[in-house]
Amino acid sequence: STCAALVLASASPDLRLYWASQLYPVLISCSGIVVGVITLMARTCCYKIEHMADVEKALKGMLVISTVLMTPVVIFLSHVCLPATFSMGFGYEEVQSWFCTVSVLLGLWSGLAVGYVTEYYTSHTYVPVREIAETQKQSAATGIIYGLALGYVSCIVPVLCLGLTILIAHTLCGMFGVALGALGMLGTMTMAL
Repeated sequence: STCAALVLASASPDLRLYWASQLYPVLISCSGIVVGVITLMARTCCYKIEHMADVEKALKGMLVISTVLMTPVVIFLSHVCLPATFSMGFGYEEVQSWFCTVSVLLGLWSGLAVGYVTEYYTSHTYVPVREIAETQKQSAATGIIYGLALGYVSCIVPVLCLGLTILIAHTLCGMFGVALGALGMLGTMTMAL
């Protein structure tokens, strides 16, 4: 996604004029790493891990902290690096810098939603995994069928988040917006892994 955003930024005659505009996708990726380090430091203050149950709570909290910290960073980078209006080609002659901000933030917060949904459907703390374990008592086939059905259901929210991000980002900035939305989703990857 960083490479795609770099290629699309270099194709814009307006963004080609400024180094900061050209480096905007790279700066978003790099700031995600810095925010990740700050989040790790904040975790030691906010979340004390004494028992195994505390790990899950801390991981979810770190994902939220990194998303919240990344939000003003994206707004700042968009304001500083991008011109107020620029052209991204046919159909996108008047792209405003805040359109790019919205695209990245949609990806960022969609990534948080996908992270929470994934946690719900894959953690033993919540009902879905326990229900799959319960169906194994009847037979293996029942467990497989139920697990497959649950896997399909677990895809609904992530697909909606991804679809909305792509739809809105493309409407605002074209393919550059889609690439920026992907950068937003990957912006907190240091915490999600």
